[in-house]
Amino acid sequence: MYSLWVVTAAFTLAAGACVSASATPSNTVYTLEDCIRIGLSQSGVARNAERDQEIASARVRQSRGLAFPHLSMSAAYTRLVELQDVDFGGETTTFGVLDNYDITATVEQLLYSGGRVNAALSAAKAAREYADAARTEAESGLVRDIEMRFFGILLAREVVAVQAASVD
Repeated sequence: MYSLWVVTAAFTLAAGACVSASATPSNTVYTLEDCIRIGLSQSGVARNAERDQEIASARVRQSRGLAFPHLSMSAAYTRLVELQDVDFGGETTTFGVLDNYDITATVEQLLYSGGRVNAALSAAKAAREYADAARTEAESGLVRDIEMRFFGILLAREVVAVQAASVD
């Protein structure tokens, strides 16, 4: 309830700032489209919905990655201080080398997962559709609130003008 009040107050102030442009020193006039554009770009609700949508799209890409091959590589280097000498009845043989390199590459491909990949992809797509709908709903609600306050302020101005004219 508190967050709804904060959002409503923020829109009222934003709409008031947009419509009461004549009170500003620059005399900038804001149209309804300007107020909507500013409101959508500055709204935390709209930005959070956009981020949720981006996260859901990233999860779809991540779940698609389960079906692709995975490549992993590693490398190691070891320098021995001394080599091993082995004596075979009067004949000495040295084993090993001073510089030891080890390079490993592994490619793994998932062949069967019991439907886990398709289930993960379906769930990620459903989450993305939900995020898309939530963003559309959030933006529509913000536009509705901005329009209501914009026209409410215009109506209040006209009421004041009519009352001022009736007094004269």
